[in-house]
Amino acid sequence: MTVATNVALVTTLAFCVVGPVGAQQTRPADAAASLCDRARLQPGMLVRVHDKPNTIIGPVIECSPEALQVGPHMGRDDSLTIPIKSVDLLWVRGDNKKLGLFIGLGVGAVAGYFWNGVDASLCSSTTTPGPGNCAANRMVGAAIGAAVGGVIGYVIGAATPHWVRRIPG
Repeated sequence: MTVATNVALVTTLAFCVVGPVGAQQTRPADAAASLCDRARLQPGMLVRVHDKPNTIIGPVIECSPEALQVGPHMGRDDSLTIPIKSVDLLWVRGDNKKLGLFIGLGVGAVAGYFWNGVDASLCSSTTTPGPGNCAANRMVGAAIGAAVGGVIGYVIGAATPHWVRRIPG
């Protein structure tokens, strides 16, 4: 390697190591001002906020650099305003759509592969690829099973919510 290549490599590595460290050093005022941005909060999102000593759950009404306003939820009729500086932990309600999709794709593909391979009426003794070939039928079954399983997994994942921690995070 040449000297220029070595210098470029060392410079790149230095930016990769020093860049993230420098980006994490924020002043408290900057951290408070960007809580809404860091947590990617939007009106209507269901949040769980822990501020010493309370835990508050409700939909976001407004998020400003000074305060987070959370609306009524589950028996609480009033909206609450929480100062940003008192927020220790913040969670946002998420779902499992992606996880459900990938699990459904995998399970559906395996099920379709074996389901179509077992059906003897689709197979013949020919070795040419095509409708009479068991291997080709299995691959078609895997593709159909993956599509059906992916859709079912996505729907199930959308129906199973969980909390995603955003602050600190």
